[in-house]
Amino acid sequence: MAGQGSKTNSDAKASATDALPATGWRWWHVAVGLLLVGVSVWLTRGAWGTIIESAFEDEESTQIGLVAIAFPWLIWARRERLKDCQPVGTWLGPVIIAIGWASHVYGYDIHDNEFWLFGAILMAVGGVVTVIVRQALWRLLP
Repeated sequence: MAGQGSKTNSDAKASATDALPATGWRWWHVAVGLLLVGVSVWLTRGAWGTIIESAFEDEESTQIGLVAIAFPWLIWARRERLKDCQPVGTWLGPVIIAIGWASHVYGYDIHDNEFWLFGAILMAVGGVVTVIVRQALWRLLP
């Protein structure tokens, strides 16, 4: 006979997949972040193609490839700092995306690679910042 304090399998499964116990993060936070980054990379795919091309073909720019290794490693190394961050909506991410888009368009119009490429990178960063709250950004700093 099950008492009032016992949980059924479906209750336990639902609580395990809905959110992390203390923080309130849900699967859709990650999905939205990946979607925003994916859309921003797709919209600026010409600039990203140039970045990847220069990483492989220009011997003075090969360090660009280290970002793909260093960025996830830094997140992993600081994972303890992120455990207590609560998901809180902020307008900082969309503002960064808008500034990145303006820089990207401006660089494209005046044929300036620095503004063009910086805008593409800033848009992807804005997608991450939209989901990762300001509190988490401060905790990721050294």
